[in-house]
Amino acid sequence: MSTRRRGRRSRVPDSLGGKLFGGSRRTARAFVAVVVLVFALVGVLVLQTWLRVEMVETMQENRQIRRDHSCLSNRVICREVELERSMARDRIVGRAQDDLGLHIPEPDEVVFVPESGACISPAQNSAIAARSREGRAL
Repeated sequence: MSTRRRGRRSRVPDSLGGKLFGGSRRTARAFVAVVVLVFALVGVLVLQTWLRVEMVETMQENRQIRRDHSCLSNRVICREVELERSMARDRIVGRAQDDLGLHIPEPDEVVFVPESGACISPAQNSAIAARSREGRAL
């Protein structure tokens, strides 16, 4: 037979909570399980809180992006209206006459220049202008 004490063998070292729980292995395991469970619970709560914060921030960013999109859509519509107004014939003619001193030429002011560079007499030019006016009248 050995001279070892059985009580000594079942004792838990002080570093594992032997002094806190009377030294049995069962109480030390329960202590470790409770500590792990508490850390797991705290971890889950921290993760849940972080996810909620991220969700709120994402919703705020989404709202801001929607506002920006709406504002930019309105600006596009305004620019399209402004473009249509600036391309109106009355506005172009008015600006050309007022700012640049241009005017719509009278039929006798039109001079046709041939593509080949050949010279055209004034009589031929009048005949071409007359044919051009007749074509417009039809």
